[in-house]
Amino acid sequence: MRLFHVLLMIIGMISAVTVGWFYDNRPILTRVSTLQVPDNIDYYLSAVKYRSLDELGKTRYQLQSPYLEHYIREDRSLITHPDIHYFIDTGPWHIRAQQGELLHKTDQITLTEQVSLQRIDAQDPMQLQSDRVEFNPQSDTIHIPNALTVKTDELNLQADSALMNMKHKRHQFNRVKSIYRRGDQHVTS
Repeated sequence: MRLFHVLLMIIGMISAVTVGWFYDNRPILTRVSTLQVPDNIDYYLSAVKYRSLDELGKTRYQLQSPYLEHYIREDRSLITHPDIHYFIDTGPWHIRAQQGELLHKTDQITLTEQVSLQRIDAQDPMQLQSDRVEFNPQSDTIHIPNALTVKTDELNLQADSALMNMKHKRHQFNRVKSIYRRGDQHVTS
């Protein structure tokens, strides 16, 4: 019986040494640094529908986006694929881009990457494209600091920059190259 206990003890010690050796020789996993999440983001939103109202409670613009991040310190939001319907007395506009930034205090939106502005008017449609647009709904102005292209039924226009007063329909384009069509006539400037 004693021999049986001694054998059992030897087998137990060999098993313990084998298990210890196995766990000691496992490949050591390298430590991965923890994910760096900015500490000033206070919320993320998906499938966003944001509506801005004027003093009388009328919808000024409506913004839709698949994703939005709000940064609390700067009180700004980064917007992915912003899609804006801008309502103004002179006619509605549809504005799209790849990226956007909304400054909440001033209600100003900066749109970047493949920006498209489209006037929704059956009698006088207009398509404007640029890489950067600064939209200020409080003053009803759109500033385009980069090169842009404007297309209408009668006009193809290229400019280096523009300032558009949407309320008064006054648009200032800088360094313009254009082709104007009226009937059979073509005028290039």
